[in-house]
Amino acid sequence: MFLKMKLEKNGQLGFELKEDAKPLTVGEFKKLMNNYYHSEIPLDVSPEEKTTDSNNIFQEINTQQQNS
Repeated sequence: MFLKMKLEKNGQLGFELKEDAKPLTVGEFKKLMNNYYHSEIPLDVSPEEKTTDSNNIFQEINTQQQNS
């Protein structure tokens, strides 16, 4: 699990994780998913930004109520 381990001058234990044990960042996960799904839509766009007025159900309901 550990690549290197040493005792620091301040008495604390320092260590470095092996490559397979290092945590995955959100950025790395997004890149991985973009590569896996070959997505044309970037994953850093929120769902609210993906919707348009033409396919937004709430906009459609408001429009129908105004026309009634």
